[in-house]
Amino acid sequence: MYNRLINSVIMPSVLILISCQGNENTQRYSEIEIGQFLDIYFGHPYDPDLPEDGFGFTDEELMETHPQDLYRITTEGKVFAKSNLQSPHYLFAVGRISYLFDQDSAFHLLEKAAQNGSAPANAYMGYLLFDEGNLKPALSLMSKAWKNGFKDPELEILINETKESILDPQEFNRPDLIQALFEKDMVYLKSKGLITSWYIGAMQNVFWSSDILFIIEDPKFFLELEPKITTREGNLAQKVQESTLGTIGKGLINYSIVEEGTQDARRLAILYETNPNAFRRVYSGMVSYTQN
Repeated sequence: MYNRLINSVIMPSVLILISCQGNENTQRYSEIEIGQFLDIYFGHPYDPDLPEDGFGFTDEELMETHPQDLYRITTEGKVFAKSNLQSPHYLFAVGRISYLFDQDSAFHLLEKAAQNGSAPANAYMGYLLFDEGNLKPALSLMSKAWKNGFKDPELEILINETKESILDPQEFNRPDLIQALFEKDMVYLKSKGLITSWYIGAMQNVFWSSDILFIIEDPKFFLELEPKITTREGNLAQKVQESTLGTIGKGLINYSIVEEGTQDARRLAILYETNPNAFRRVYSGMVSYTQN
């Protein structure tokens, strides 16, 4: 997220920034000025700790600031922010600006700010991890920021998008089928033939059973289900359970796949309680398979 903004807006200004670093005649800001700059201009408008007289900059507005000003407030602001840890929004502001020049240093500053109570610092550490593809820890940090009062609408959008992207197939008996359903990989699902049908049918039978309410307390769960896919797949799975081992045409029925589907359905039901978007993606794959 943050990487994309920086690459498109800031990187062309790097040469200007470098030329500014060697200017030894530039007058240093006083501590009072640094504090005022950070308070009034360089905080985030959704930071719950931003002083009343501060209006802050969004990321887009921050990136329109002259690189020389950003570099100076960063280098001179670090010492000030670290000596005022009782006001972690200073450290967060410096950490957010530092990301433009030194990501490793930025993460350290943001981490220190978060440890001292800065809600948005958690979000920006999450953004860094998100850009690296570490979605689970990123989601944890971003959710913590939101819970602690950083109500940036863009953060809420990214949290929801990340939730939809997180699913650990290895937590299921058949990670290959779960992953294929999650990604709607119809080629793979169809290559498994009756195994896919038995597996989906077993899961659907579990979802529609009254016993599911022992796992899911919210009766609205049933509104998520599609009755039409119970007919063929559900009946096939039921026949497997009733016969334990038998034949359909020339294919040998494997009772274990139905048992695996039954257990994985319960795992998916639990997932619905904590991450309904991931559940919906898997279930949508089930529906798509039966309609093909």
